[in-house]
Amino acid sequence: YGSRGANGVILVTTKKGIVGKTSVKINSSYSFQQDINRVEVLGARDFAEYINEVRGTDFYNLNALETNTDWQELILRNGHIQNHQLSLSGGSEKVKYYVSGIYFDQKGVIETSEYDRITLTSNLNFDVSKNIRVTMNSMYRRAMQEGVQTQTSGGLSNAGATTSALTFEPVVGITDEEGNYNDSRIGIAAIDNPVAILDGQERKSRDEDFQTNIKGEFILAKGLIFNSTFGLIVRNKRNGDYYNRISH
Repeated sequence: YGSRGANGVILVTTKKGIVGKTSVKINSSYSFQQDINRVEVLGARDFAEYINEVRGTDFYNLNALETNTDWQELILRNGHIQNHQLSLSGGSEKVKYYVSGIYFDQKGVIETSEYDRITLTSNLNFDVSKNIRVTMNSMYRRAMQEGVQTQTSGGLSNAGATTSALTFEPVVGITDEEGNYNDSRIGIAAIDNPVAILDGQERKSRDEDFQTNIKGEFILAKGLIFNSTFGLIVRNKRNGDYYNRISH
């Protein structure tokens, strides 16, 4: 399956403990993320001249331009990914065990975007007697994700953060003199202020999965084995969206 797929992957593992002293293994990695090929857009003066030419009016006073806002710079950041794994294994002739814990954390390149995951797995083997063997495999995973809408959905009046950053006029700042988020003043539809989208939206999700399988193996006679398996799966998912349309 691959343990580093997008948004994580549940691993079905057959790793088991072996007879001997406890073995401890640690695996850790840390990497950085950065946006590439950022879209080149017009600066404030070029944008104002273009709008004046298209409209055939002095919609913008070129001598009064005081702001040149780079909206992509305001919503993008350097992200990172960290992944840490700790495993313990060992056992005796009667009991063997393998226990593993993984912590994955990602801060996305868009402000406020985050994802973290905890995964715990255990494989236990018990030789109860010469003729009875019990195996127990368990897995618990908890994942949390947070972010905002990034792409346009339903027209420019419901623009995502990245779409808006490419279309919102650079001649205005984030807020006006009264501290209110500036609106777009051009076009037939209002375009959300990119920073207002980040501040006015919350999208959170929480997923929890627990799975355990218990297998009993009974040797009834030479060449005759009876197997009994019990499995349990518990899943819990919760999503929450909050919108505070403070930009227009």
